[in-house]
Amino acid sequence: MKVDLSFIPDAISGDWSIQSITVKERELSQMISYFKTGRGVPAGDYKKLVRSGTVVMSNTPDEIRDFLHFTRHAKGKILINGLGLGCVVKVLLDNPEVTNITVIEKSQDVINLVSPYFND
Repeated sequence: MKVDLSFIPDAISGDWSIQSITVKERELSQMISYFKTGRGVPAGDYKKLVRSGTVVMSNTPDEIRDFLHFTRHAKGKILINGLGLGCVVKVLLDNPEVTNITVIEKSQDVINLVSPYFND
């Protein structure tokens, strides 16, 4: 499953940034990632959330799979701890059984970067 975040622009706020990344077929970093973690990244265009030069999260397929069980079974009112790139929010907004989503995010910079692109 792919969560399209192309509507969120690359930007910087404080120590945080959103950056677009393109992974090409048979890229060295792709192979290193797979051998180190068992989690390869298929070729494609993605977004990553970075804090002070460290990648905090991305919308790569393995990271999306990490929360798919939760989002597929979510119903009613949902509380999310951490906005991140908004991947979980995006998937939950498409779930008709979810009636309310509340997100708690401690970093105003992350809120500045991501929240304007999701309707209240």
